[in-house]
Amino acid sequence: MSWAFGPWSRLRTRGLGHLIETRRTWSSHLTVSPAAREDLAFWRDYFDHFNGRRSLWLPTHVHTLMHCDAAGKNKSFPGGWGAWTVLNGQVVSARGTWDGRISSFGSTPQELQAVLNGLRSFQGPAGLEGQTIRVMTDNLNAANIINKGSAKADNCYVVAYELLWYCVERNIRLEAQWVPRDKNQFADYLSKIQDPDDWAVSDSTFTALSKQWGPFDIDLFASHRTHRLPAYYATHFAPGAAGVDAFRFRWGRACWAYPPFNLLLRVLKHAQACRARMCLLAPVWPTRDWWPFLTSDGAVFKGFVHGVRVLGKPRDVIAAGQPVPQARLRQVAILGGLAARADPVLSGLAVEFSAAVDGKLAVGTQRQYREPWSAFTRWWEARRLDGSIYDTPPNVVGLYLFSAYVASAEDSVGGGRVRQASAAIHHYFTAAARDSPTGHPICVAARELAARYLVPQARERGAFSADNVARFVAAHGGPGASLIDLMYCTCVSVMFHGFLRWSDMAEVSVHADLLVLTDTHAELFIPRSKTDQLWQGAWVPLARTGGPACPVALIERLLAAGAYQRSPSFDGEDVGPLLRAVTATRSGHRLQQLMTGTTQAPVFSVTYNTFAGHLRRMCAATALPDNLKSHSLRIGGNSRAEELGFPAELRMRHGRWRSLPMVEHYTRRELAPALEMTRHLV
Repeated sequence: MSWAFGPWSRLRTRGLGHLIETRRTWSSHLTVSPAAREDLAFWRDYFDHFNGRRSLWLPTHVHTLMHCDAAGKNKSFPGGWGAWTVLNGQVVSARGTWDGRISSFGSTPQELQAVLNGLRSFQGPAGLEGQTIRVMTDNLNAANIINKGSAKADNCYVVAYELLWYCVERNIRLEAQWVPRDKNQFADYLSKIQDPDDWAVSDSTFTALSKQWGPFDIDLFASHRTHRLPAYYATHFAPGAAGVDAFRFRWGRACWAYPPFNLLLRVLKHAQACRARMCLLAPVWPTRDWWPFLTSDGAVFKGFVHGVRVLGKPRDVIAAGQPVPQARLRQVAILGGLAARADPVLSGLAVEFSAAVDGKLAVGTQRQYREPWSAFTRWWEARRLDGSIYDTPPNVVGLYLFSAYVASAEDSVGGGRVRQASAAIHHYFTAAARDSPTGHPICVAARELAARYLVPQARERGAFSADNVARFVAAHGGPGASLIDLMYCTCVSVMFHGFLRWSDMAEVSVHADLLVLTDTHAELFIPRSKTDQLWQGAWVPLARTGGPACPVALIERLLAAGAYQRSPSFDGEDVGPLLRAVTATRSGHRLQQLMTGTTQAPVFSVTYNTFAGHLRRMCAATALPDNLKSHSLRIGGNSRAEELGFPAELRMRHGRWRSLPMVEHYTRRELAPALEMTRHLV
């Protein structure tokens, strides 16, 4: 590849370490101070010991040696990187795991990324500006790219380009030396360490807690992939880390802490000694040694605990290491020129505004937008445009969407990538208080091209028919049906007649004021749903249809068989959902969870995977088509209503859709009526 940079010039055959600046030239031999000579002597002795050989020639112009290595992914590990050097006479190490993008790269671009991560990790404590760094690597291709500057593969080019500019901007001269793998064992060991505590809270949880108790200044326990704030402490040196080992520092008054649970007692004692103020995530675990530190009698929290919030199921609260959020970047975009001079109140309002805009989207939608936005961010970084990503001109955004259209056409997929990328960019720009660029003519044209020329993939989901529902209930919901079978028959009938998603069904409460039963019908209250971003709630009416598959009669049977409690006995009691886990006992089935909970510790429905798996097995036992999913009930109910001649506007209100095109999207039509119509055209 060839290079061209403003005041710098470079020969194609020269490597990163031989970058020539036109205003001066590199000296082949640099003056080395006595202290530096002592460091070099230590390096020589250490290398002799570690590498198992008697001597290692060190040229005097090399100020720092850095060993690096990268590990690829396997079934249980996404891969990682490791690097080590000597700082102030001591060996220091840096390591981390790959994100999804780097994990999919080959070994050579991963090795180059490991070099870049090592430089970023040691830059702060070592001050590498103006130094010559010799990288010791067991990847010959990576060494050749650093020394010769040839990187033809796309992924190698991207990483090498970023590595080059990192060195140019910091006046670093980079050289590489290949060493056998058995001479690079420590770096290899670091790259393969799997950290079981490399977890982060979900975006929605962090946003909610930041709004309630933030903003926060520093993340006390994190890694380069999981830190939620620009400033963070890590267990090892890492890119951008403010320090290593949070317990070595005095904590302030606005800390965010999600530590490993085995450190909680130490965290509480250190916070008390520092008189720190922090938001701490901890499990409800009364038998652990740190629980008495928080509570006076095991149940009542002590006075220094200013507030408690129960977060719900772990799967909704935590996730494996995620890309760093853009809270600080958004804050700067919102405040503009005032960002550097804004007081804490103004900065906090900017963060709250950004979080509030995020809150307009459902959690699932936020999750769907995350990857398209990350892809756009990577594309933008490769272009090296001026300003931040929120300064990207609309025409450039349009060209990005066109590139997504081209890639989709090459992969023979539908226009979903383009639509989702456009929606994600629109949302993130709006959350940063910037005008959305997706209305530019190029953006509009890219979406129109995707809609017109990209053929979407066929959907596998079928539609439940009224006959399917009747057969399902007849097979599993007879007079002697078990509690779990009766529960699923009820869900099938209610979801079919109410046009419900599984997530809607999971929100149906048995509270007498929220599940109203009358002689003629039932009314279910759905407090929130995918299309109800403002959480206004909606009532869904269900008529008594008669027969075994009547949704109201099945609800009444289920309430009686499960002995549900429908009215709270004290303020704050949660009577729980209609759909919940069931366990088998010697005397029969019963509800697995507690009959009731509290608003702080509510009773939850079963997970989607549990529901979908059980529904699939029951459908198979009834000999129903294998393409029927939970969403097929919503599709089937709407399609049956269309067959009966009910207008689309009524079906849209009943199904809580936002537009008529979505009603059409959820409609399946039989072939027979169309054939009958064509017969009468003769």
